Amino acid sequence: MSDLRGLSAREALRLLSRIGMTATMAGDGFVLEQSPLPGSALVRGDSCALTLARRVPVATTGGSQ
Repeated sequence: MSDLRGLSAREALRLLSRIGMTATMAGDGFVLEQSPLPGSALVRGDSCALTLARRVPVATTGGSQ
């Protein structure tokens, strides 16, 4: 499974459609969480659950002191 986090709902749906999967979505905006997780094995015809939010989460670099 590809990492869909950060993609718009439209982009995620387009990618899922290309690989033969459907989606269920909660919220709107950009993909915040997904199930199955990135790297999981794909099964054609399965559904991917997407949690969406209006803003893309900011990645933290961590370790700065």
